[in-house]
Amino acid sequence: MQKLGPLAGSFKSIRQNAIKQGLTNVLGSTGAVAVIINFNLESYEDDPVAFHNSLFSVFKEPATQIMEKAIVKEVFGQMGEHFESSGAFDFPTHMNFAKQLFRARVVQ
Repeated sequence: MQKLGPLAGSFKSIRQNAIKQGLTNVLGSTGAVAVIINFNLESYEDDPVAFHNSLFSVFKEPATQIMEKAIVKEVFGQMGEHFESSGAFDFPTHMNFAKQLFRARVVQ
């Protein structure tokens, strides 16, 4: 993995943008807004396990995983990193790793 420079801004901002864009990529803009609002996903942003459980309670698999992979791909992309999913995928693990990566590279 190529080492990139420090990041500015907040992980919260990256995560919020990635959720909106990732869901839009999968569901379209109207579908993304409907899911975010109707399932109150913004209240679960800080908790990847609760976020996953909320999506899974409605969409089950494979739809939940497809949406989550799109979100994770957006998070990594906004940090200038490449994300490629192969093998087992765990949304909370990937989101927590992205947050740690962000913290390691954030402008102090």
